[in-house]
Amino acid sequence: MTRGGQSGQVPRLRSLADHVQLVRRMGKATRADLAAAAETGDLSPPDWAEMVQTCRRCGWAGGCAEWLAAHPDAASAPEPCLNRARLAVLSVTALLQDEMA
Repeated sequence: MTRGGQSGQVPRLRSLADHVQLVRRMGKATRADLAAAAETGDLSPPDWAEMVQTCRRCGWAGGCAEWLAAHPDAASAPEPCLNRARLAVLSVTALLQDEMA
């Protein structure tokens, strides 16, 4: 597995809708409640757009759908995911908000 930009190959950009779905599915798999984060302001519209564009640039996006099918409920996004750190922060934020509720 390689990360986007590390393989020397330019990733083929799939449709924007494909990447929106991949980011949503990865958020669900990692328990990062993207909708709640947007409602609370933890995920602004520009942040959301950047996550989708980051996904579009990722050289591993082709393997993402397969990984998601095999890991519908994961502790974290896989290492090659360029949105891994952002999803981890949103997952922790969602967990803390659930505990406070």
